[in-house]
Amino acid sequence: MTLLFGNALLNSSDYTYVKTMNQELVYTAAQQYIQMANEQMMDAMNLFVEPTPTVNHKERYKLGLTGRMQKVSELMTGAPVTRSGEWDIAFPLDNYHESIVVSDVDMAHMTPQELQLHVDGVLTRSANAKRFAVLYRIFNNTQDTFTDKRWGSLTIEPIANGDTVLYPPVEGSESEATEDHYLGSSYLASAISNTNNPYKTISDDLVHHGMNETVDIPLAFLINTAQQTVTEALQSFIPYIPPAIASGNDTDQVLMPPRNLPGKIIGYILGHGWVSIWNWIPAGWIVGVNMAVPQPLKMRVDPPETGLGNGGLVLLPEERNGVMTFNSWRLRFGIGGANRLSAAVMDLSNADSDYDIPTAYQ
Repeated sequence: MTLLFGNALLNSSDYTYVKTMNQELVYTAAQQYIQMANEQMMDAMNLFVEPTPTVNHKERYKLGLTGRMQKVSELMTGAPVTRSGEWDIAFPLDNYHESIVVSDVDMAHMTPQELQLHVDGVLTRSANAKRFAVLYRIFNNTQDTFTDKRWGSLTIEPIANGDTVLYPPVEGSESEATEDHYLGSSYLASAISNTNNPYKTISDDLVHHGMNETVDIPLAFLINTAQQTVTEALQSFIPYIPPAIASGNDTDQVLMPPRNLPGKIIGYILGHGWVSIWNWIPAGWIVGVNMAVPQPLKMRVDPPETGLGNGGLVLLPEERNGVMTFNSWRLRFGIGGANRLSAAVMDLSNADSDYDIPTAYQ
């Protein structure tokens, strides 16, 4: 029995054709299967994207007061102060569509197994589109302009990229300052060592905004398998053997990251964070995420009253000659930078100390 039709407890024998089944149940089963796949996709993206989508086309991050309280005499009051500093973020809303060419004859002869292959193919392309949109916003350090039919031109930001935005002071400073979380390196990825430790550099960038660096902040590092051997050779690397158990005062505790990490967790860099191999990360780049604060990206979707979906894959069925066809699919969502300080990327593909965008995301 295929997974798609097992959801609806339908017989998926090779000798049963989709056409002979209850068409409403077939459609319902497909919807349920797609919804399950949408949820799994969001679990994988949970590290990067805030779990609750927004319907706003634009939002604003506001900063609090900085500096020190004024010391005055008992007969005086301090000069009025007000908070300053903020950054605007905006989100695109892109429309994706996929069609599969299936004739009425092919559909009439189609078995549940064959229909499952069609649906799985669309789900794969949908997942690829969503993953690319997320990683593009992480790896590409330039602004984009999105032309919104209803709101005009919107400026879509990446994570902190050294522009003129002022962010909260780092430890050791009382003044807001610009920030660049796209890092270059003076050494190649193959030269990662106890002396050339990119995890410490990325960690410092992620925790120095008002956080005590002596506290073990939950960070995640995503790498390509090409960087596995040199990472595991670091003195501070502790292999991950699931389940990782830590002795507590009253009971043992399972040590796990606070968010789902895509890929395969291979270990922990002491004092810095978890390391996961995810081969969608290009060889020569490392992505770090601070899991103690909101995610670096946010997803925009259509307002619920439009009935256009919540950012997941939507099946657009058609009925022709009494046969329900599943050849039209739609995906509507957009990804933009939000908490621009909670991720950082290091480029170790060359040794020129400059950040270069991976070819796939230029």
